[in-house]
Amino acid sequence: MKTLALQDGIFDEIVRLAHFYGELEFAVTIFGFIRGKRFEVTHIAQPGPGSKHEYGRCTGDHEFESDFVNDLRKKEPGIR
Repeated sequence: MKTLALQDGIFDEIVRLAHFYGELEFAVTIFGFIRGKRFEVTHIAQPGPGSKHEYGRCTGDHEFESDFVNDLRKKEPGIR
């Protein structure tokens, strides 16, 4: 059995975003480390300023996400 584990504060941040966007769709990208059958989520990329949010549909901000992951990999080289 595989397990997804969220570091303290990750779930609360996702809930905060859900309240912020209300009925509109939004997406986060999760990052972390694989340890055996456990994926430990240590960071999330929030929706970027260029993302679009609608009822039943959202788009990402690819430039924001790319910059986020590049900066994160400099600090955490083994992150996925």
